[in-house]
Amino acid sequence: RGSAFLLMDEATANVDPALDRQIQRTVQHTFRDYTVVTIAHRLHTVAACDAILVMDQGRVLEFGSPRELVEREGSAFSALVRSLGNDGKQLFMKLMTASLTE
Repeated sequence: RGSAFLLMDEATANVDPALDRQIQRTVQHTFRDYTVVTIAHRLHTVAACDAILVMDQGRVLEFGSPRELVEREGSAFSALVRSLGNDGKQLFMKLMTASLTE
């Protein structure tokens, strides 16, 4: 009772990256005391999350913080981040690091 919960299922899937970032910032600040569950395919959307649950074909592959999963050798999430290419990976790391300093 009294627990606030927000579920976002592909909420920013059809917006441009600038609007996606604006929505993410708004959610982070407006719903800071909520438990926010985000279902997303865009990795940048989850860069600022406290924890990530990676699933494949209905099965849990791994769970942890974005930093933990990126740094974990053999991690499926790390492979996804690497698949973004060097520029995409750098942007993801920047977004992830920025969220830790806010």
